[in-house]
Amino acid sequence: MARVALKTAAKLALVFAGTVALFVLLLVCAALVPRSAIQGHMLETAEFLCERPAVFELVPGVKESTVDRYADSLLMSIVYFWDEEDPLGSVMRSSFYGDWTVRQNELLLESVASGRSPNQEYIRYWHGSGAVLRPLHLICGLREIYILCAVVLCALVVWLMMVLHGSHMDAEAVGVCVALVTVNVWFVPFCLEFVWVFLIAIAASAIAVPLAIRGKRELLAMLFMVIGMITAYLDFLTAETLTLTIPLLLVVRASERESTAGGLWSFAVCCGMLWLLGYAGAWASKWALASVVLGKDAMPYVSGHIAERLDRNVGLDTAQYLWQTIERNVSLQYGSAVVVVLALTLLCVMAYLTAKGKLVRAESVNWSHVLLFFAIGLVPYVRYLALHAHAWQHAGFTYRAQAATVFAAWLILSEVFVRSRTDAGASEISA
Repeated sequence: MARVALKTAAKLALVFAGTVALFVLLLVCAALVPRSAIQGHMLETAEFLCERPAVFELVPGVKESTVDRYADSLLMSIVYFWDEEDPLGSVMRSSFYGDWTVRQNELLLESVASGRSPNQEYIRYWHGSGAVLRPLHLICGLREIYILCAVVLCALVVWLMMVLHGSHMDAEAVGVCVALVTVNVWFVPFCLEFVWVFLIAIAASAIAVPLAIRGKRELLAMLFMVIGMITAYLDFLTAETLTLTIPLLLVVRASERESTAGGLWSFAVCCGMLWLLGYAGAWASKWALASVVLGKDAMPYVSGHIAERLDRNVGLDTAQYLWQTIERNVSLQYGSAVVVVLALTLLCVMAYLTAKGKLVRAESVNWSHVLLFFAIGLVPYVRYLALHAHAWQHAGFTYRAQAATVFAAWLILSEVFVRSRTDAGASEISA
């Protein structure tokens, strides 16, 4: 047993090291793209970002449609100032021109149009999306990239739906769609800051479900670690838990038929811990690499920002602070007209199917599985409380992590209520 555990740990370490090496290679390759070659399209991007305020509602009056293009402007400045003469050092340093204000879109335009030099550093993030964004600026600007993100997101959702349908998980496919609707997924592609977690979560789910059905637990364990690493690489600290919770809920559901409840619990905890290991380890590896490459301690650039996200003074005592953090995120998730209409529609459909005898309470409910779904659905709220200063300030996008809570609730309902045997038998005969 000890030898098997040691062998597994060695594999995980090799995968981790190889993934970090790939992260660095991708960034260096992107930085080698000459700045002069992206100048024209980067100017288009800067002008496009200045057409609207840095933070605004895509649909006026709809808070759930808020996009934060301050972060997109900052990211574009970082990507623009990567230096082909010093690719490794520049991607580790992540310099940009501007300041920490919502004027960053205007300052980006100023720097690109007037040849300003960078005056700030953003060492603590990988900014891994730049590995895609800088080469794309050879052929297009950000306006087109947003459209591309929408196309890719739609394609990934279709892929996941096909995987779930092929795995006889049609109810779960509907549940995923319901969860995405409740977080207004149609606004997601139009802000780089929070699109990546959705792309990762959906793609990871499509890969993980077939592995779960085939019982490939060792591969799944490695997959969750890599998912955590990719999340740290691409995300700007938004709704990062989605990349754990949505794939994990689907993996648990797909594994139910082969596994005991106890085995599912221990496996789910293992996957969660490996995701967290990958996520935290990727962050730490960036700081360590930056310290080595730049020849200075990167932690002073990191520690202050960590403390700020854990506790920022907003004039509230701790209890009020925590309560408002949850309240702000919950109100955005469940207070929107879309969610209210959807919830009422689903309740009416369930009531109709129950009255017609097509939907009945399960004769035997596996409460251990119900509790596991419930526990995974609580993950977003644990994150809100742990990083309450960040979740309080940025509820406009952190609320979307609750898509997992909605999906978990869907799976719980599907455990408690099932199609009646008569209705299921009739469907089989007609098929």
